[in-house]
Amino acid sequence: MDKKPFSAYSILIFLFIFACTICFAQTNLETRDKKSEFSLKELQEDFQQMRQTLQENHADLYEYTNKETFDKLFEQQYNLITQPTTLNEFFKLLTPITARIGCGHTNLWMPDEYWNSGSGKLFPLQMKLIEGYAVVTGDFNSKSLVPVGSIVLEINGISINDIIEEMKINYSADALNENLILDLRGNDGGDPFCAAPLFSYLEHEPVPYFVESYGKYSQLAEPIPLAENRFTGNLFTLIDGRCNSTNGHFCSLLKYHKIGKFVGTEGGATYKCNAGKNTQIHLKNTRIMLFFGRSTYAAAVEGMDKTQGILPDYTVVQTYRDFLDGKDTVLEYTFELIESLKTNKQK
Repeated sequence: MDKKPFSAYSILIFLFIFACTICFAQTNLETRDKKSEFSLKELQEDFQQMRQTLQENHADLYEYTNKETFDKLFEQQYNLITQPTTLNEFFKLLTPITARIGCGHTNLWMPDEYWNSGSGKLFPLQMKLIEGYAVVTGDFNSKSLVPVGSIVLEINGISINDIIEEMKINYSADALNENLILDLRGNDGGDPFCAAPLFSYLEHEPVPYFVESYGKYSQLAEPIPLAENRFTGNLFTLIDGRCNSTNGHFCSLLKYHKIGKFVGTEGGATYKCNAGKNTQIHLKNTRIMLFFGRSTYAAAVEGMDKTQGILPDYTVVQTYRDFLDGKDTVLEYTFELIESLKTNKQK
């Protein structure tokens, strides 16, 4: 079974949602509009609504998992609905399905009532995975007493390693100088009409942006004219697992046409994504939100692995010690790389 790789960006999203889920679960929040449990019929109806919606509307549901495997997964998860259950448990029952799609634009989100009924109970910390540690990088609450750099070991008695392992099953995972550093880390995409002009300053010759005409983006299927005063020096593009969507298109074009070098860690997207006509629906009873794209866009490349993010030419990973010291390991490595190239050129 082919499947798009799981990204660090997805890990961060999961940590936030999971932490919020267990915090809410322990507060026993109930409002007039939000049940503590849903009936067997309600859960079954919502499951079938989600299945039908994806099968009839998703742009490319079987891109990474064939229909036979997907049908088995649908049946497997549906058969787990045997009794009334809570919103949290039903949400975790659905997520293995969206995770298997391998599409960064297809995901589930708790209903509005879930967030509105207890905003004060939201998980307060911002975290980042560094060398396998869940490191605190900031907070959403000025009253937090947890210092930046702390390592989270447990959340409400649940081991952080257990949380990450569950996530892997459940959640889905973009002036003329001699040298130019293009930092795309943490860029999760945007409009191709913004990316194409930037590409025109970097390409070696006019080439198409998209592999075919896509509605309002049809002109991007034609060769992109070279920009006046385009950059012709050495390009170094910094990437990480939070590079998604249009960022994936852009980086795949740089990679395919051998434009510069990539430094950092594997990107979180490939040369194609299901992002057009983005749609949001609410499941009838639980009000869980399902997001998905109804069109597929692919960059004009050939022979690239659609199951793998853009790989760096120089793999550089920030260490926990570097984070505590405020050192940007990837950027500093790039500076050193440029200096070494200058030295070798002078010899």
